[in-house]
Amino acid sequence: MGTLDAERVAGYTAGFDSSFGAVYYPAVKIKCPYTKTFPIIPAATLIPSVIAYTERVSQPHYAPAGINRGTLNVLQAVSKLNRAERDSLYAAKINPIASFASNGTVVWGQKTLQQKASALDRLNVRILINRIAKWINAYGKTVLFDNNTASLRAIFTIGV
Repeated sequence: MGTLDAERVAGYTAGFDSSFGAVYYPAVKIKCPYTKTFPIIPAATLIPSVIAYTERVSQPHYAPAGINRGTLNVLQAVSKLNRAERDSLYAAKINPIASFASNGTVVWGQKTLQQKASALDRLNVRILINRIAKWINAYGKTVLFDNNTASLRAIFTIGV
């Protein structure tokens, strides 16, 4: 990839500030079973499957990244990033797609595009918060106009 390219790519996220988005680099090459071709696709198109796999084999608060949960079923990453390039991209809120000889192609970061450092600058926390909000929204409707009592709070906390 080269340091110049890493710096250029890292500049793409400077104007974004949201815990609801994430960027991944570089693209990856896959084998299309239907066309028997080898297209290059954005790595971000595979992230929903990584998140689904993470939730299936662990818990929603685990990072959808790393060798245990972030290995991609692809032929290769378009660019093989060195450690300095991965670090530079990650500092710019771009999640690197790393290539390892013994482990294949792996999602090597879980940063969101949030500017301010907090728990919400990590994808696993955003996913967990979204799940909690969905549960509160669904269950909260059933008790919305009930009196705010200790027994109601206990029922809501338990999720009965």
